[in-house]
Amino acid sequence: QPSTIWTTTKSGPIKSLYLFGGSSGLTNNQWFHWASDVDTSRGPIAGDVTERTYYTGDTYPKVTRNADALSGSSTNYPVTSYRLGVPHPTTAPTAVVTGSADDDKDREDRIYVYTLVTVYGEEGPPSSASSTVNVNDTQDVTLTLPAQPSGNYNWGSGALKRIYRSASAGSVIGFQLVDEVAIGITSIVDTKATTALHELIPSTNWFAPPDENYVSGQLLGLTAMPNGVFAGFTGNELHFSEPFMPHAWPEQYRQTLDYDVVAIASTSNGLIVSTKGQPYVIMGADPSSMTARKLETQQACVSKRSMVSMGDFAIYASPDGLVMAAGSTAKLATSALLTRSQWQAYSPSSMIGFYHEGRYVGFYGSGAIIFDPKEQSITEITGVQATAGFNFIEGDDLYLVISGVVKKWNGSSTSLTYKWKSKKFTTTHPVNMGAAQVDADDYTSVTLKIYADGVLKHTQVVTSGDVFRLPSGFLSKIWEVEVTGTSRVTKVYMAETTRE
Repeated sequence: QPSTIWTTTKSGPIKSLYLFGGSSGLTNNQWFHWASDVDTSRGPIAGDVTERTYYTGDTYPKVTRNADALSGSSTNYPVTSYRLGVPHPTTAPTAVVTGSADDDKDREDRIYVYTLVTVYGEEGPPSSASSTVNVNDTQDVTLTLPAQPSGNYNWGSGALKRIYRSASAGSVIGFQLVDEVAIGITSIVDTKATTALHELIPSTNWFAPPDENYVSGQLLGLTAMPNGVFAGFTGNELHFSEPFMPHAWPEQYRQTLDYDVVAIASTSNGLIVSTKGQPYVIMGADPSSMTARKLETQQACVSKRSMVSMGDFAIYASPDGLVMAAGSTAKLATSALLTRSQWQAYSPSSMIGFYHEGRYVGFYGSGAIIFDPKEQSITEITGVQATAGFNFIEGDDLYLVISGVVKKWNGSSTSLTYKWKSKKFTTTHPVNMGAAQVDADDYTSVTLKIYADGVLKHTQVVTSGDVFRLPSGFLSKIWEVEVTGTSRVTKVYMAETTRE
């Protein structure tokens, strides 16, 4: 039975939960939660001690960190966040030459651009270019810089404007850094010689991620990949960030698929993409060289929130059952356990999935199923309805939102009622199973059902570990067992005779 941890503070139903702050985040004031479907990820920022965190699905892509997220007395965390990405300035700087020209000096044509830099040190793409000015070494250039764009950008103390100018001396061709000033400065005089310029502009293609104004809507499904790249999607397009630059999403990294994307999950074998048609796998060490491969299974994803990375593979809900996708293969993992009609009874379009202890835990409204990929078994749990959750890897715990309360899965000694059904066991020839035995921790609540060729043949309320007989008079090749109750069962034996 889940144990109570904390009561949420936002109006529900709560659909997304995130534990901010690692192990220290178990305190009551560090749970991020939303009433919308939000994907959250810690940023791959070298040396970051502020736990910079990124998320999509809440109006537009956002970023926050501890000083901002936990500010104030409110517990509706995150309290403060900013629009992810840095805007492209559409107004060019104005350049005016000042000072007397010396005809004996060399002259050069100059073009100026500037970029914006947030308090977090995120630099955006350059502005439109100024008009060309012709300058010699005895002259200066006065630049007028437009004000920064309005909006929920991180323009606080420490935000900057960086000024670049064209240079083509020697092997250097491009825009080189002239200077940087506080973001509120609107005028600067460039007195630097070409030899005093700094590095080339690095952020030419560092555009902000798609927001609500993009043709296919805002970026969704934010997912961290192992190579420092973030991935997300809009419609049938996949988007990738610059490595270790979560604010920068170059347009040339985009990939277009045949079907609209429903969900994505990062695995050790690549990025698994589930769609409204066939799934894909995306492979590559760098976003500039990602390749998409269609997986040959006709299984669409019917619930974005059902998709879960299981490490080497991903699992998602399809119309026919749970699909396992890994590397270049995908298969219907529950085909031997559930018929399509049985699976549809779990309302797969509403399923919310989580990873826990190597198993897939899927909540579907009136209960949950636990799918064990190794054992090829499904356990059905009743009496629990979760609307959101978070898998805390460091503590090896699963936290769920149940009726507006954050609860820890397996947090108490009281057991929920379960129903576990085995896979189909096929014998080499028709037989009659004449005896069975159940090994359990206790026999407070254990009921065993025996199925032969898909038909229920026997129901036994098990009260001890003794062998008991099964009905005779028929032969079958396909056998299944089902266990229900609250007591923990470790083994079920079935054989043709008690001696066997």
